[in-house]
Amino acid sequence: NPSSAPLVMWLSGGPGCSSQLALFAENGPCKVARNGGLEEVDSGARVGQFTYRNSASWHYAANAACLVDKRPSCVDVVTPAEVLWSTARHAGGVGPMYEPMQVMWVDQPAGVGFSTRIGTHDEKGVANNMLVFLQKFFAAFPQYQNTNFYIFGESYAGHYVPAITHRIWSANKAEEGQKIPLKGLAIGNGLTDPLEQYKWYPEMGHFGGQQEGGHAPQNVISKGDYYIMTKGLVPACELGIVACNRGVDPDPTSGGVVNASACFAAYDACNFMAIMPYELTGKNPYDMRKMCTHGRLCYDFDMIGTYLNKPEVQTQLGVQKKWGSCNYAVDLSFVAAGDWLLRYQNLLPDLLADGIDVLIYAGDVDYICNWLGNKASARNAGWVGTTRCQAETVRKPACSSSQVAKLRSSNGLNFMQVFEAPFEPSAKNVTKGPAEWVGGNTSEFRASEGPNTRVSDGFQKVPLWQWMKGCRVFHKKRHLRSSRAPRCIAFLVSLQS
Repeated sequence: NPSSAPLVMWLSGGPGCSSQLALFAENGPCKVARNGGLEEVDSGARVGQFTYRNSASWHYAANAACLVDKRPSCVDVVTPAEVLWSTARHAGGVGPMYEPMQVMWVDQPAGVGFSTRIGTHDEKGVANNMLVFLQKFFAAFPQYQNTNFYIFGESYAGHYVPAITHRIWSANKAEEGQKIPLKGLAIGNGLTDPLEQYKWYPEMGHFGGQQEGGHAPQNVISKGDYYIMTKGLVPACELGIVACNRGVDPDPTSGGVVNASACFAAYDACNFMAIMPYELTGKNPYDMRKMCTHGRLCYDFDMIGTYLNKPEVQTQLGVQKKWGSCNYAVDLSFVAAGDWLLRYQNLLPDLLADGIDVLIYAGDVDYICNWLGNKASARNAGWVGTTRCQAETVRKPACSSSQVAKLRSSNGLNFMQVFEAPFEPSAKNVTKGPAEWVGGNTSEFRASEGPNTRVSDGFQKVPLWQWMKGCRVFHKKRHLRSSRAPRCIAFLVSLQS
């Protein structure tokens, strides 16, 4: 029911990468056939020609008509004028059901994916463009005006999401045009606070976060490189980030003048420190357990391009543009404008104080936007609520003794560490975790029993199984499914400049 089911907007990062990467490679109902794997053979798919059901999706079972007929399978998923009803993945059955969820994947900034033109190069432009887009969206589709609206994103969307949500929040406060029913935001393995996050690369690369309870391998970066990074390169990087943010901190979207030269110099220094030693190892920066085997992104997305550039698919989408996974001209424009190292975590306290829920989640085997930096960024978000430590509840769920993630929550601010998950945790161990957060009442995530225990990181430690309201948790080897699974709408929108 569009009038009541939560609505989620997904934004991929880059900057400059299409959200259709997430739709077809991470959290959407369908994937594109690539290499004849068993799942693809079962669906009759061929390389780049058809889609097949994504068994690790936020949407569990696609519409039967879409899977059975001989059209380009599931092309409905990416047609803005149509929607695909699918059965959302749901495990267990203990406790109240969460609401069905509706999702749209949006290509932005302008020039990304199927979106047109180019020119946006900072978060002020991103936020203003998305405000106009969303106001027109909710005006055109009034059935969504009373929903709970959430903005999700990953990677560089750690910049996009705070800037967009803060702009929406301020416009709603000022009664500036169509009201947007903003309820919360979530950032997965994102870059939000470079000053805090860049300092964690040496520890993640050498120790794998294991000293803090992580699961990545140790010694990917050598001990010698670790000391060089820690003692020499990190301090220089931090000084550069401070210089970059001078004059625009705490709100880079407020109109201050960015020192692009200082930001570009810091970009070079910081990424030399963080990326060069790691790239020399040959390891995948998105999954420290693996080698990088395919180009700049380490993964093969060619089949998605083949599919989306088919004439019949583009006809149904109503587009006439060659789709590419990432637009590196957009990437360069953000770097040149000095946007990369600006800090956006200071936009979160305004939102939290007004009841907007925030979830930061990260797979703990990712290096590039690692969970150590994300946890530290959340802990230092400037939100008074993070200092109000609450009770720690430790109880074993009846259905399983295993945990796949750890959640820390305090007064609307939530951080989730996803065990043994890479850069795209939404497509891995706890695929339904963010959906549960959307559908549930976040006040229920906090412990209400047990002794008052001070937690050193400023968050209340809540086992994922409690946060998931019982036993609705995805285990590493198998899934527990409910026969009463709600349905989900999915569609994609390309932002036109």
